[in-house]
Amino acid sequence: MNHGFELPSRCHEDFERLRTLEYLPKTHIDFLECIFQAHYQAKDRLVEEKIYTPPAYSRVQEMLSQGEPLISFDQMKIRIEPLRDHFMEVSSILKKYGHSASARMEALIRSEGADRLDLEELICKTLSPDPDYLLRVSQRSELEVNTLEFIALTLARPLFELAAAEVKDLLADYPWWKNYCPACGGTPFMAKIRAEDGMRLLRCSLCAVEWKFDRVKCPFCNSEEQKNLKFFYYHESSPYRLYVCDSCKRYIKCVDERKMNQAPATIDLAIEDIATLYFDLLAHERGYLPLSLLGGTAGGQQGEAFPTDFEKHDHWH
Repeated sequence: MNHGFELPSRCHEDFERLRTLEYLPKTHIDFLECIFQAHYQAKDRLVEEKIYTPPAYSRVQEMLSQGEPLISFDQMKIRIEPLRDHFMEVSSILKKYGHSASARMEALIRSEGADRLDLEELICKTLSPDPDYLLRVSQRSELEVNTLEFIALTLARPLFELAAAEVKDLLADYPWWKNYCPACGGTPFMAKIRAEDGMRLLRCSLCAVEWKFDRVKCPFCNSEEQKNLKFFYYHESSPYRLYVCDSCKRYIKCVDERKMNQAPATIDLAIEDIATLYFDLLAHERGYLPLSLLGGTAGGQQGEAFPTDFEKHDHWH
């Protein structure tokens, strides 16, 4: 049964816009569109599973007051079949775009005994995180650690987005100002300036929940040292900013909804993450690291061209 999680028509339009950007490799855009489609299909398969039951309201308030996120992976009730389906779909996409990991992935999921890849364990150990586990699996499977992380987080995101939908209303009025997600504890991968009030919101890299955060604070190390907080932009009227912190050498990209030529409700930060690849390249070039586990959707990829005439500002607005 379809529950409306197919790739939204707006998303198709967004990918067509991305294809007009000269600095983005077209095959990379095609690949990501397939990954997005697989994501929505996975959510459609999982929505009937009732994978997560939120805690009672009194328990929610207690957890949040103690700085404890509401959702953890070990609370979820997951059947292996939907995970395997998503895994095989990702493998086929990697194969389509010439990734050498595809054949090894398929062999691992079909293996028996100790050689079989336990998808639930992979997700759990990636989120923990457990670098030793990932290194052992990498050596045994002949898959790179970053490929294993990509697989784990790609499989985890539909699960956490569905779980987060169950607690979103419970979080609505809670004054959470921490640098990790109140729903799942994930790190932010993007920020936005909300059109209605100029408030900065962070978007979780795992469950896509958004929460308020100070505009004059680093969302990684919580530094408020003005001399270490900087931003870059391409031109003054651009809605995009790259915020960096010289205390921890981390960065986050931000979209100002007030400067976008579309309604705020239609802005998808995952799409804007891809559109701002040049910021990832600039940050990497200058020694900054992303906040989230994989640096967002576009992080780490190489574009065909890169704007170099950025203006730098050593203060925050």
